[in-house]
Amino acid sequence: APNSISAQYDLLSHLTAQPQYPSLPIPAPIAQGIHAEYPYILTGLPERASASTLVSLGSIRAQLSPRALALVDLQLGQLLHKLHEVQNDWFGPPALKSEGLWVWQEAFVLLLEDALDRAPSLELGLDVPVLRRLLSRAIGSFVFDAAEVPSFVWLMGSLNDIYVSYSL
Repeated sequence: APNSISAQYDLLSHLTAQPQYPSLPIPAPIAQGIHAEYPYILTGLPERASASTLVSLGSIRAQLSPRALALVDLQLGQLLHKLHEVQNDWFGPPALKSEGLWVWQEAFVLLLEDALDRAPSLELGLDVPVLRRLLSRAIGSFVFDAAEVPSFVWLMGSLNDIYVSYSL
């Protein structure tokens, strides 16, 4: 799978080893493996963080004041800006680099077609033929031509993937 633990580990290892990205807000991977049939990545703690004060943003967001939320959102936006500045030579997930996806439309269609092929088995109630017609219309209208420079994008993250130092 393009977004397997192994692919994510390789990506983190590659990014943290690049001298041009010293301030990327990502943890350095230490190890990967499988425990009780579940794959995992073990990473180091960020600088200035101790395990006793590190909590997921998702677990404390409701407890933060509007001002604290605004500050967290501002810092998160700055960190995501740094991540999204990382440019690439190809489009699509890092594991697809051997596919030679030099055009965003090719990468997007490949990823979407894969998702549409799996959609009926997920029983989501999607009308896949209608979605495929809409995709064809978008391709014919050159909707995808605006993306010219491949950049790293944090796509699958959530508030539970963001850890902050917090004390009550």
